[in-house]
Amino acid sequence: LYEVQGAHRVLLVGEGNFSFARALCEVRGSGEGIYATSFDGEATLKRKYPDALEMRGKVEEMGGTTLLNVDATKLHKVREFRDAFRIISWNFPHLGAGEKDVEKNNEQHRKLLSSFFASALRCLDDQGLVHVAMKQGEPYKSWKIVQLAKAATDGALHLQGVLPFSLGAWPGYAHRRTRGFHERFSKQDSEEL
Repeated sequence: LYEVQGAHRVLLVGEGNFSFARALCEVRGSGEGIYATSFDGEATLKRKYPDALEMRGKVEEMGGTTLLNVDATKLHKVREFRDAFRIISWNFPHLGAGEKDVEKNNEQHRKLLSSFFASALRCLDDQGLVHVAMKQGEPYKSWKIVQLAKAATDGALHLQGVLPFSLGAWPGYAHRRTRGFHERFSKQDSEEL
């Protein structure tokens, strides 16, 4: 899916500790054309993901770009992002708000994803694709992302396929919760996926 070579660019949004970006660079043998972003700023990122600085450094050493304070719902507001990417990818999107009301939580995530799809569409090149990796089951199923993508983009985005997320394809990738990694609550080695 990520074997895009040459001048085509890949935008990764919602990177937690940047371990997926690092794994993608390693699998491709280069970070050229890879732009990995985080919603968090420097201080928050450091607190939530102690290994993020090291991962970002590896991405940049391989020629990739890492950016902080990037809102996945406002990608199109970054002038350089408009019509710029062949692939925009968000692995395991989640607000991390801890909302206990299930329907309210689902609605908040639907709004997040709908805004993301509408914004991402404006940042794709003429052959662009959006990849979203989701956990299975509830509450994720109730977010109805296929319908959201289509509705948010007036049908411009539509499902082309569903593939299982192959953790083994991304050596060193470590899934992290939106709230960050904590020894007492988080799983090691992406066990949650």
